[in-house]
Amino acid sequence: MTIDEANAELSKGDSTPPKQTNLTPSKEQQHNFSTTTNAGLQELIAPNSKLTDQHHHHQPILVLVNPHSGRGNSIKIFKKHVLAILNKHGIKHEVFVTTTDLRVRQYLLAKRLDELTKYRSIMVIAGDGLLYETVNAIMARDDWQRAIKIPIGAIPTGSGNGLAYTLLNSSQISVTSQTEAVRLCCEQVIRADRTPCDLVKVRYGKETIWSFLSIGWGLLADIDIDSEWLRFLGEFRFTVYGVLRSLTSVSYRGRLSFKLLPDNLDDDEESLKAKERIRAESNSIRKSPLTTTTDHNEQLDTTSEWIHIEDKFVCLYAVHQTYVNSATNFSPKSSLTDQLTYLTYIRGSLNIYQVIEFLLSIENGSHEKLPYVRVVPVQSFEFEPLQSSKVVVDGELIPWTLGDGPISATVVPKALNLAWSLTHTDVKIANAQSLRQIHTNIHT
Repeated sequence: MTIDEANAELSKGDSTPPKQTNLTPSKEQQHNFSTTTNAGLQELIAPNSKLTDQHHHHQPILVLVNPHSGRGNSIKIFKKHVLAILNKHGIKHEVFVTTTDLRVRQYLLAKRLDELTKYRSIMVIAGDGLLYETVNAIMARDDWQRAIKIPIGAIPTGSGNGLAYTLLNSSQISVTSQTEAVRLCCEQVIRADRTPCDLVKVRYGKETIWSFLSIGWGLLADIDIDSEWLRFLGEFRFTVYGVLRSLTSVSYRGRLSFKLLPDNLDDDEESLKAKERIRAESNSIRKSPLTTTTDHNEQLDTTSEWIHIEDKFVCLYAVHQTYVNSATNFSPKSSLTDQLTYLTYIRGSLNIYQVIEFLLSIENGSHEKLPYVRVVPVQSFEFEPLQSSKVVVDGELIPWTLGDGPISATVVPKALNLAWSLTHTDVKIANAQSLRQIHTNIHT
């Protein structure tokens, strides 16, 4: 789908000609909204929402849409659910349809600061990929410290929607229909409340990128990237390709270094035993290997205890949120602002049964109980693949090569504002299965 085709689809059935941006409500809609504000808002949001603020009400929302996300239903979901809600309540909005990573980056970098800060929030209708590009485009700006304050929210329409389902789970929200699921996500972006979220700063070679979800190398990174040809299956592509990938056990040689948390911050008996096991398995323990500078306000401790391992690795996967997609509660202990990433790694090799066992266990986070898996909460780590292999950040393949050397990652506390209110819990979640059903309904 080209940009013109996407815009034509957006405008189909409308009396106005196709527009790429600024799909604002009519004067009649705005008048209707102004005369029925109280009734409309009582339905849509909590009484204490910022939408009741007259100044905030007039701020538009920037809507970013990727028509290729997941099964390619983003435009359909936008027209059927999101646009109807925005127009019904007279919410001003501007729409930008992007079909390439470079396009949205150029769009966000080209905007002046005053053009960005006029938005109450940024709504991303896609999967985690467009969220990743949006965050990194904003963090690449010279005025990133002010621009990143704009709350960002997600309408989950991609193959992987980890952040959206992390927030749904954290808020204990349950829904009973497709319309309800989309309405709740729209409601949060419209409210434009701000919930802070840690970011992880990733460096390799001369590059700096930012991660809100995960960093991967080995088995799970291979499944993520090599299953792209199955994108038409939506999230089910990961399951299908995971089965195929289990037929061939692949290990990659590399180095891993990470800083253990002080014992007084992680002092339960099980965690202490796990630390001792990790210490015993490591090649050496010494001070930090990281040599990167510390801008963007992060603090890097180079004096604490670091573990160093050189070996063959089946998998390395660092996760900062609870869900990595709608069905996989990979890291149940994670939270938005715990200043941690949970580093999972597997050394040596696995047989086909162990690969399948591991892939099944990550759905509920029980993989940490497997004898060949190590899971350790860290604030900083570094790894260096010693042979050509794929590295992914937030599910996106990064252009790392052997010549770039090690990849370092450091948690930066509360660097991102999410358009979400964790205190708005008017309904209760049933269970993780209901979330999976919601996601299925949205795509049908």
